[in-house]
Amino acid sequence: MGRNNTERSHLYMYVRSKLNPHAVKVFAALMPGGDVHAGLYLCGSLLGGQGHSCVTDLESGIGYDIMSQTCWGDYIDLGRHLWRCSAEESALRIMGMLGLAIAAFEQALA
Repeated sequence: MGRNNTERSHLYMYVRSKLNPHAVKVFAALMPGGDVHAGLYLCGSLLGGQGHSCVTDLESGIGYDIMSQTCWGDYIDLGRHLWRCSAEESALRIMGMLGLAIAAFEQALA
Protein backbone atom coordinates (compact mmCIF):
# COMPACT_ATOMS: atom_id res chain seq x y z
CA MET A 1 0.00 0.00 0.00
CA GLY A 2 2.77 2.43 0.90
CA ARG A 3 0.68 5.52 1.70
CA ASN A 4 1.93 8.12 4.15
CA ASN A 5 -0.26 9.45 6.99
CA THR A 6 -1.54 12.41 4.96
CA GLU A 7 -2.53 10.18 2.04
CA ARG A 8 -4.26 7.73 4.40
CA SER A 9 -6.15 10.60 6.02
CA HIS A 10 -7.33 11.77 2.59
CA LEU A 11 -8.33 8.20 1.72
CA TYR A 12 -10.47 7.91 4.87
CA MET A 13 -12.12 11.29 4.24
CA TYR A 14 -12.82 10.32 0.62
CA VAL A 15 -14.43 7.01 1.60
CA ARG A 16 -16.48 8.64 4.38
CA SER A 17 -17.74 11.27 1.93
CA LYS A 18 -19.05 8.53 -0.36
CA LEU A 19 -20.57 6.34 2.37
CA ASN A 20 -23.54 8.23 3.79
CA PRO A 21 -25.88 7.85 0.81
CA HIS A 22 -25.12 4.12 0.87
CA ALA A 23 -25.03 3.51 4.63
CA VAL A 24 -27.83 0.92 4.72
CA LYS A 25 -26.29 -0.98 1.78
CA VAL A 26 -22.89 -1.04 3.48
CA PHE A 27 -24.22 -2.18 6.85
CA ALA A 28 -26.43 -4.82 5.26
CA ALA A 29 -23.34 -6.20 3.52
CA LEU A 30 -21.14 -6.00 6.63
CA MET A 31 -23.74 -7.34 9.07
CA PRO A 32 -26.53 -9.03 7.07
CA GLY A 33 -30.02 -9.58 8.44
CA GLY A 34 -30.29 -6.38 10.43
CA ASP A 35 -33.05 -3.79 10.43
CA VAL A 36 -33.22 0.00 10.18
CA HIS A 37 -35.11 1.92 12.84
CA ALA A 38 -34.98 5.66 13.64
CA GLY A 39 -31.67 6.24 11.89
CA LEU A 40 -30.00 3.20 13.43
CA TYR A 41 -28.91 -0.11 11.95
CA LEU A 42 -29.84 -2.81 14.45
CA CYS A 43 -28.74 -6.42 14.40
CA GLY A 44 -28.01 -9.33 16.71
CA SER A 45 -24.21 -9.19 16.70
CA LEU A 46 -21.16 -8.26 14.65
CA LEU A 47 -22.06 -11.26 12.50
CA GLY A 48 -25.45 -9.72 11.74
CA GLY A 49 -28.82 -11.39 12.20
CA GLN A 50 -31.97 -10.15 13.85
CA GLY A 51 -31.78 -8.45 17.21
CA HIS A 52 -30.91 -5.21 18.91
CA SER A 53 -27.66 -5.87 20.76
CA CYS A 54 -25.55 -4.43 17.94
CA VAL A 55 -26.40 -0.81 17.14
CA THR A 56 -24.87 1.60 14.62
CA ASP A 57 -25.85 5.18 13.85
CA LEU A 58 -26.34 5.34 10.08
CA GLU A 59 -25.16 8.93 9.75
CA SER A 60 -21.97 8.84 11.80
CA GLY A 61 -21.14 5.14 11.68
CA ILE A 62 -20.56 5.10 15.45
CA GLY A 63 -21.71 1.89 17.03
CA TYR A 64 -21.31 -0.86 19.58
CA ASP A 65 -22.01 -4.54 20.06
CA ILE A 66 -23.05 -5.47 23.59
CA MET A 67 -22.31 -9.17 23.10
CA SER A 68 -18.65 -8.75 22.06
CA GLN A 69 -18.16 -5.48 23.97
CA THR A 70 -16.82 -3.92 20.78
CA CYS A 71 -17.19 -0.23 19.88
CA TRP A 72 -16.32 1.53 16.62
CA GLY A 73 -16.04 5.15 15.63
CA ASP A 74 -17.13 4.92 12.00
CA TYR A 75 -17.61 2.56 9.05
CA ILE A 76 -13.90 2.13 8.44
CA ASP A 77 -13.29 1.24 12.08
CA LEU A 78 -16.14 -1.31 11.96
CA GLY A 79 -14.60 -2.92 8.89
CA ARG A 80 -11.27 -3.03 10.69
CA HIS A 81 -12.90 -5.03 13.52
CA LEU A 82 -14.85 -7.35 11.22
CA TRP A 83 -12.02 -8.12 8.80
CA ARG A 84 -9.19 -7.90 11.38
CA CYS A 85 -7.20 -5.62 9.13
CA SER A 86 -5.73 -2.13 9.06
CA ALA A 87 -7.92 0.93 8.66
CA GLU A 88 -6.39 1.48 5.24
CA GLU A 89 -7.31 -2.04 4.09
CA SER A 90 -10.81 -1.59 5.51
CA ALA A 91 -11.25 1.70 3.59
CA LEU A 92 -10.11 0.03 0.37
CA ARG A 93 -12.50 -2.90 0.89
CA ILE A 94 -15.40 -0.52 1.52
CA MET A 95 -14.45 1.39 -1.64
CA GLY A 96 -14.78 -1.91 -3.49
CA MET A 97 -18.20 -2.54 -1.94
CA LEU A 98 -19.33 0.86 -3.20
CA GLY A 99 -17.87 0.28 -6.65
CA LEU A 100 -15.34 3.09 -6.23
CA ALA A 101 -12.04 2.77 -8.04
CA ILE A 102 -8.78 3.75 -6.40
CA ALA A 103 -8.05 5.72 -9.58
CA ALA A 104 -11.01 8.02 -8.83
CA PHE A 105 -9.58 8.70 -5.37
CA GLU A 106 -6.14 9.40 -6.78
CA GLN A 107 -7.67 11.80 -9.34
CA ALA A 108 -9.51 13.59 -6.53
CA LEU A 109 -6.15 14.10 -4.79
CA ALA A 110 -4.49 15.59 -7.86
